[in-house]
Amino acid sequence: MAEPLQFDYAKQDPRAAIRERLQNAPLEHAEAVLAFYQLLQQAQDHGILDAMRGVMVAGDTIVGRLAEYADTPESIRAMRNLMSLTLLLGQLDPQVLGALTKGTQQSTSEDNPDMQRPPGMFAILRRLFSEDARRGLVAAVSILATFGRTLRPKSGVPAKRP
Repeated sequence: MAEPLQFDYAKQDPRAAIRERLQNAPLEHAEAVLAFYQLLQQAQDHGILDAMRGVMVAGDTIVGRLAEYADTPESIRAMRNLMSLTLLLGQLDPQVLGALTKGTQQSTSEDNPDMQRPPGMFAILRRLFSEDARRGLVAAVSILATFGRTLRPKSGVPAKRP
């Protein structure tokens, strides 16, 4: 009958390997260690470490206060409004918003001749009756009508249609 092979393996202490890596680490990473020490000193010089220590000590107090403020009706409305504004901005075409900001910058620029000497009332009215201005007015009036509709009292008074 065949005899089993004897396999003797040397037991290794995993702690010894870790200890050796730890002893060699400062030599292998000397530049990184020095950079970290500089960063740590700058944080100490600017009081960042003291501020972090204070935040850690007062952590429960800070979280409690934030929870109190977040539970107020104003904070809840602010969060809802922020979400609604995010949805609104997501629906806007970036080209339209870009053209609006560019037009606003151009119209308020010091190079704009209208800023040097304002136009007369008839020039303003002529511009107001242009196709583009009327299109913008319709959009603005539609937004105002929607806003007014939401402000209507809930007493059941029917809205008058023009």
